[in-house]
Amino acid sequence: MKKLKENRFNKFLLGILILSIFSLTIGANELFAGVCEKALMKCLAEAAVTGAGATMGGAAAGMPWIGLLVWAGQSGFCIDGYFWCLEYYEH
Repeated sequence: MKKLKENRFNKFLLGILILSIFSLTIGANELFAGVCEKALMKCLAEAAVTGAGATMGGAAAGMPWIGLLVWAGQSGFCIDGYFWCLEYYEH
């Protein structure tokens, strides 16, 4: 039963990851513009590195999904900052 729950949870996390990547690629034309694009890309790269580190640390503790949560949280801040940049940053 535990194995079945882990498989469902892993499929759920994979689905969230695929939807996140899909939404970024579909909305790329609207998302990227000049200075704000560079800041977003840097922030997402940092989020990916931090998420990978948290995944390794979580795997050592028996909770590898922690990395995905860290990555998702930081990516949310990156996207929020990007939209703030588009609205308030003077180009």
